[in-house]
Amino acid sequence: MSSVEMPYQKIQGIPFPGDKLTFNELSANVILDEDMQGYEEMYNWIRRLLDTPQRESVNRTSTAPPTYADITLMILSSHNNTTKQVQYKDCVPTSLGDIQFESTSSGDSFITFNASFRFSYFELKSISTTGAIENSFSVTTTL
Repeated sequence: MSSVEMPYQKIQGIPFPGDKLTFNELSANVILDEDMQGYEEMYNWIRRLLDTPQRESVNRTSTAPPTYADITLMILSSHNNTTKQVQYKDCVPTSLGDIQFESTSSGDSFITFNASFRFSYFELKSISTTGAIENSFSVTTTL
């Protein structure tokens, strides 16, 4: 959120909070599966954005996928249990990174690619000990 400085008498300026939130892009390093399915889905999504008119997620049909999608990131504990979720709303891909193919890498490293998204807002959700999702924090934008 950007702030605005308002001059006041002989003081340099008093900062006031702005009225709009600005988010950076969501950037993710994705592990490449052996069939390259994740990469292919991202590539097809970007191509579809260029080749077809925009569709809202509520107006999609089984033959016409939406332009925007929600992304849920799960934060895991040391025992691989979900402790929190970050839900990014109305995501649209902005870039798809290169795949660095290497024949000399060891067997314990994974090939990854980068993907970047723009989004409208996000929500932070806590997971209780029973596994129920609890809203803990929500950031929204107003138009």
